Amino acid sequence: MAGTLAAKSAVRADGYEAPWGETPILRDSDRAPVPIEGRRPSISHAANVAIAAVGHEGRVRVGIDVERVEYRSPSFLREAFTSDEIAALPSGPGREVAVALSWSVKEAVLKALGTGLSLDLHSVRVTLTDGVPSVDLANGAKTKFNELGGNSLDVAVHQEGTTVYAIARLGVGPDGAA
Repeated sequence: MAGTLAAKSAVRADGYEAPWGETPILRDSDRAPVPIEGRRPSISHAANVAIAAVGHEGRVRVGIDVERVEYRSPSFLREAFTSDEIAALPSGPGREVAVALSWSVKEAVLKALGTGLSLDLHSVRVTLTDGVPSVDLANGAKTKFNELGGNSLDVAVHQEGTTVYAIARLGVGPDGAA
């Protein structure tokens, strides 16, 4: 519910002028928000936090994610990250933060691509350098980026205590600078 309310607020802040009660946040069969008059919301929630962002069909698609910093099992790491990504993670203090940031970036990028977790997670490769993420797309993610007419992909992260946030902006089409 909180994610839906955040999406309503984001869509209305983006200029959607219907009354609050008539601002529809509908979901498709994969539970992804359905575009509203060219606006494509992205929603995420974790623990007591719900966030949303809005992109635009044919220009900029966005994906947003929020994660708690917590221990992730070795099996999760193998499922979510390539061996190179795992090797690049710090050991000791800061490892859980790096894992949460990398995972959050990966989810945000997959949402911006419009695929959610249906793609091979290894097709979005995240590297953190001093907490700043860079992303390399391969296989299915690269194919989807090209199908969308992608011309740029920018990601940003933020941490507040034990919560991390990531947003991915995917520029598409001729005026789609992210």
